[in-house]
Formats: sequence, C-alpha cells, structure tokens
Amino acid sequence: MLLAQEPKLLLVDEPAAGMTDEETHRTGELLVSLAGKHSLIVVEHDMTFVRQIAQNRKVTVLHQGTVLCEGGFDDVQANPRCAKSTLAGGNQENERRIRTSSQAFRRRNRHRWARASSAASPWRSALAKSWR
Repeated sequence: MLLAQEPKLLLVDEPAAGMTDEETHRTGELLVSLAGKHSLIVVEHDMTFVRQIAQNRKVTVLHQGTVLCEGGFDDVQANPRCAKSTLAGGNQENERRIRTSSQAFRRRNRHRWARASSAASPWRSALAKSWR
C-alpha cells in the first residue's frame, strides 16, 4: 500500500525481526530493488542483513542516540569505536543474543502498551484486550 503512494522516503524499522534466514534474504533483495526508486532509511541490528543491503551505501552506527561512525560497511566494521559496540563487532553470537533479548523485552512489556492504551480510549481498550 505504501509503495502505491510513490513515497520519496521509506523509513523501515527492523524489517528482519522475527524472520527466518530465507525471509530475511528476500526482504533484503526487496529493499535493494527499492533503493533505486526511493530513499531508504533502515534501522536494523542484524549485521548480516545490513551487509546485504548496504552494497556501497553509507552505513551509520548509532549508540544511545549518538553517531559512533559512518561510512561503508567494511569501514564501519573496522572502526575501533564501532568494534566496541556489540552490534558492529561482527560477532554473530552477540547479534543472536541481542536479537533474542530484544524479542523477549517486547514480549515482557506488551502489557504496558495494553494498559496505556486502555487508559486512552474505549476502542483502544477493546483492541488491547484482543492482544492478550
């Protein structure tokens, strides 16, 4: 639906979250194909996925809202400041652990969204109950 509106910019937040390796690869191919027609900003923690879509494009590594480094994917991974970051260090085990803990955090905290929603309006309350 979004592409039918012909946007100039697409902001994609963690498109590979919860996907299998095959789905992640296909999503990467889709984003690469869109890059010629649209500007893309992709927020992602899966560095294998980032490597796939970076393809000589600028990568920016953020840590707690601050830019650690920018450049090509290989330059970013070689940067000592980014190597200290568990995400840019290229350590697949750390990436898996962070992805798993992020998913667990979302599962543990979805009830907070439900409580906040139910306080806002009756229709949100019904929606929140359906999510439980």
